[in-house]
Amino acid sequence: MIYRDDKSGISFPLNHPFAAGLAKHIEEDEKRERVWIEKLRTLGVKMVHPDDGWVKRETNELCPTYPQFDDGVCIGDLIALGWPNEYRVVRVTGKRRSFFGLEYLSFKKHSPKFSATPS
Repeated sequence: MIYRDDKSGISFPLNHPFAAGLAKHIEEDEKRERVWIEKLRTLGVKMVHPDDGWVKRETNELCPTYPQFDDGVCIGDLIALGWPNEYRVVRVTGKRRSFFGLEYLSFKKHSPKFSATPS
């Protein structure tokens, strides 16, 4: 049998030590992310999105292309940008559609500090 990781596209025989280690690492990362997302939801965060190239830092806008979760974001809601090991929480201040129909969320820094890192 062959192990194929859908995220990376890497394939190895299942009895290959690297494949077993990779599978375990992926399972641990996915579990860590699920726990982190649960914690964020209990704190009122409505969306989590990677803090990547879809975040315009100069204008404080996000094009939510592939959120880790999206519970329906409205103006005034909290969203988290980043990953379980490093993220920031911001508040949505506006929405707009681009000429091509892409949705952009404007945001500002959310001042109250809280930790949603799993303990």
